[in-house]
Amino acid sequence: MKVLISIDSFKGSLSSIEAGEAIKRGILRAKSDTEVVVLPLGDGGEGTTDALRLAYKAKRRTITTLNPIGRKIRASYYIVGNRAIMEMSASAGLCLIKESQRDPMHTTTYGVGLMIRDAIENGATEFLIGVGGSATNDGGIGMLQALGFSFLDCNGNEVGFGAYGAGSVCKVFRGRAMTALKDCTFKILCDVQNPLLGPNGASYVYSYQKGARGEVINLLEGCLKSFAKATRVSLPKADPYAPGSGAAGGLGFAFLSYLGAELLSGAHEVLRATRFEEHLEDANIVITGEGRIDSQSVNGKAPIIVAEVAKRHSKRVIGLCGITGDGYEACYEAGIDEIHAIADPSKTTEENMKKEIAIANLENKAYEIFSKI
Repeated sequence: MKVLISIDSFKGSLSSIEAGEAIKRGILRAKSDTEVVVLPLGDGGEGTTDALRLAYKAKRRTITTLNPIGRKIRASYYIVGNRAIMEMSASAGLCLIKESQRDPMHTTTYGVGLMIRDAIENGATEFLIGVGGSATNDGGIGMLQALGFSFLDCNGNEVGFGAYGAGSVCKVFRGRAMTALKDCTFKILCDVQNPLLGPNGASYVYSYQKGARGEVINLLEGCLKSFAKATRVSLPKADPYAPGSGAAGGLGFAFLSYLGAELLSGAHEVLRATRFEEHLEDANIVITGEGRIDSQSVNGKAPIIVAEVAKRHSKRVIGLCGITGDGYEACYEAGIDEIHAIADPSKTTEENMKKEIAIANLENKAYEIFSKI
């Protein structure tokens, strides 16, 4: 029997590989003669870079950049040949700042641009960039400023950071941007299809978790609307309603409009890079999952994409998660045959999320399942 494990990270607890290896140990305890293959998984957010660097055997490069509130930090990306692999969250992630520092009117993607600039200066021309977990709502203007694009207010001054700066743009100058950008290709990995503007856009759907409250959310929408209008004067084909343009607080809009990027499903790209379907051909069972499986999982989340691919090959799919949430049953129709939550009900959520406990819970659940197969 061959088991293929492609499970997403358990956010705040385990990486994709840590979760996969724990499951593998549990399977082998129950069935020592089983062939078990662990492949990393990610959907554009946390863990995607790790999955891709392993697939491409890329080397780490660490640089000084800026965090979302403009302070110097050290951040890493990976490079192999002319390909750079990075996550915007490494320099503009919500995880990098305290809750009291969350202010999407001023948080910036400038650090993301510094990472891209460094990669270009070190020979990169092909980019794979995950855009999950952002602390920003600046339409990507900070990233573009770091790459040399110039955005002036109505007094002819360079605008500042954040959505406030984006909303102040009157003129766009592209002539000062890095000339090497014309030779670069950008593949942006995300799991959302939200547009930049509107009720399903970046501000109204995601800014609350980034610190916006009340009227500030409307102000953010107005800032992005103003930035989109100024952009369209210079780039008439820019579309603030394009699917995915609202990813990472509008960073998707900047990539699409200014850098000619292609937006891709992060999970599909990781599955392609790890040669998932090749490994799938002679597998009997596929194991996938993530920290929480609920009704939202069916909206393009990585485990469901794994299940959909596996079902095309008529494979049995087992889902493992920390906990299940409302509507998790929808995942059965989406391709997962059985779902098992690993959390110990006698422990608190915080206790269950501790790495050593989560690893033990996963291993023991896998042992329990495969002892009956």
